[in-house]
Amino acid sequence: MIFYNYMDFSSFIKQDYELLKKHKKILLFCFKPKYKLCTILSFFIQIYRLIKYRNEIKIVFSQMAGHHTLIPSILSKYLGIKHIIVLHGSDSIFIKEIDYGNYRKFLLRYSIYFSLKYCDLLLPVSRILVDSEFSFFGKNHKQGFKNLYPSLSHKEYSIVPNGIDLNKFAIDSLISKKIDFLSVGGDFSDVRKNYKRLEEVALKFPYSKFLIVCTNRFKVKLVAQNVEMIESIPNSELKSIYQNSKYYLQFSLIESFGVALCEAMACGCVPIVTNVGIMAQIVSDSGGVVPDNELDSYIKVIKDTLKSDYLLLSTKAQNCIKENFELSKREKSLIHIINQYYL
Repeated sequence: MIFYNYMDFSSFIKQDYELLKKHKKILLFCFKPKYKLCTILSFFIQIYRLIKYRNEIKIVFSQMAGHHTLIPSILSKYLGIKHIIVLHGSDSIFIKEIDYGNYRKFLLRYSIYFSLKYCDLLLPVSRILVDSEFSFFGKNHKQGFKNLYPSLSHKEYSIVPNGIDLNKFAIDSLISKKIDFLSVGGDFSDVRKNYKRLEEVALKFPYSKFLIVCTNRFKVKLVAQNVEMIESIPNSELKSIYQNSKYYLQFSLIESFGVALCEAMACGCVPIVTNVGIMAQIVSDSGGVVPDNELDSYIKVIKDTLKSDYLLLSTKAQNCIKENFELSKREKSLIHIINQYYL
C-alpha cells in the first residue's frame, strides 16, 4: 500500500493520485491543519496512521517537501518503509526579490532539510529544482535543492516532468477563437504571477481582448478596459477557455514547470512566456520568450509573435506537448520507480 501524503488536493496532485491508484492500493493522508496550533495534532495523527498501517505500507509518497514530510522521512527508517518526495517549487527555490520560497521561513526550512536528508528518493518535476541559475532580475541566483542545501548535493533523485492528459486537453478546430490573450492561475495579488505587468501590456494593445482566470479578482480594480477577469474555475472547465483563446501568456517571475502553460499549448494556444524555469524549453520554437522584465521586451516579443504564422505555431505548440509531456510518460516513469521501491 502507498501512503499518499499531501497538503492540498490541487489538480496535478489529484492527477498523480489517479495514476497511482490504478496500480497500487492507496491510503490518503491530508496534512492541512486549519490553525497553527493544530499542527502538533496533525503530527500525532500522521504518526498514528503510519504506525497503525506499518505492516501494509510499503511506500510513503509525498507531494512537496514541508512540515508534513518530516515525520515520514524520520519514522520510515524505523518502520522499514521507503519515502519518496515529489519536489514542485517552493521547497527548492528561494527568490529574495519577490519573497518566494519556503527557505525564508526558519522552521519550514529545517523541516524541508531533514525531510530531504532522510527520505529515500526525490522526484523533482524539472531540472531547476535540482541545480540551476536564476537571472531574470539581472542577478544570478543559484537555485535547486543542491544549492539551497549543499550538504545534500549527492542526494539521489530522478526528474519526472508533469504530464498533460491529452484526452482532456486538445484542440477543437470547429471552435472560433474569441479571446486574443489568456492567462490562467494563482492569486492576482501574487507578485510571482506578474499580473500587474500583464495589465501594463494590455494597455499597449487596446483593441485586443485579454482574459485572466485567477483568484481574488473582486479585490482588484483594473485600469485596462480590455482586460476581463473571472474567478478560478474547475480544471475540467478550463478546456473550453483554452480552445477559445489564440495566445497564452505566462508572465511568471518564477515557475518551476508550467502546467497551465502545457494545457493551453495542448489546446492549440500559441505561448508567450518569460524566460524563467523551463518554460522556454517547453515552448521551444512554438511561441515567444521574453528575455527580461522590462515592459519594452514584452511588447517587442508579442509584436514579433503576432507577425508569425499563427497556424504553424499552434501546430508546433500541440506537438511539443504530445512529444514531451503526454501524461502516459509520467505514469510510466512513476510506476517504474514505485515498483523498484515497492518491496
